[in-house]
Amino acid sequence: MNLKSLLCLFLAVFSLVSCEVPYDDNTRLYIKGKIINQDEIPISDVEVSAYLRRDNNFIYSTGPSGSGGEFLGNDLSNSEGEFEIISLFGRADDFAVEIYNEGYSKYVYRTSLIGYEPENLQIDLQTVSLRKLGNFNLQVTRTSSSPSELTYSITYSQNYCREVYHEGEFVESESFCYTQNTISRHIEATETSSEVYVYSLLNSEVVFTYRIDDGPEQTETILIDQPEYEFTFEF
Repeated sequence: MNLKSLLCLFLAVFSLVSCEVPYDDNTRLYIKGKIINQDEIPISDVEVSAYLRRDNNFIYSTGPSGSGGEFLGNDLSNSEGEFEIISLFGRADDFAVEIYNEGYSKYVYRTSLIGYEPENLQIDLQTVSLRKLGNFNLQVTRTSSSPSELTYSITYSQNYCREVYHEGEFVESESFCYTQNTISRHIEATETSSEVYVYSLLNSEVVFTYRIDDGPEQTETILIDQPEYEFTFEF
């Protein structure tokens, strides 16, 4: 084996070793909490999972997906909405607890376990409230023969909540819950239709703003009062 091959092998082994998470011997972390809906009713059979070195794909995906990280354990909430996970205690910068239940908003708790040991080796999420989802489908269709252009946008509440803590203290600047998001579109004179589909919250509002050519800007506010809400706009 030449020197170049030896160097490549050394770097590969070093990379694997350096990426390993150091776990404390004979130490376990206890994670617990309770899950309720917006009416303060406990939700059972909600999936709760704990990870180290997890990415952010979980909150942005349409299901319980995500990639990266080391899986530590999971549990399903009981009839009282309560859950508990006992896992290894790993020293990593990104520790996450993810909560997912189909038809509800997502929740993720994040903290760093480098240089920080929770009191009594316990992380208590206390009560986590999930919101029911109301998916919004906007259909825009040209019915006029006029070669007009349309510019429009929708502003809606996103369907997830992320809370970040540092040594047990809530970090507001890195946390967000059900923040407002805006999607904008423009229909050229040669186009006939457009569609936008978003995952939002049941009983939340969508603000639809539009302008035809250089005309005045118009605004409509729509209440998502059913799980699958379709709104058609013709111009």
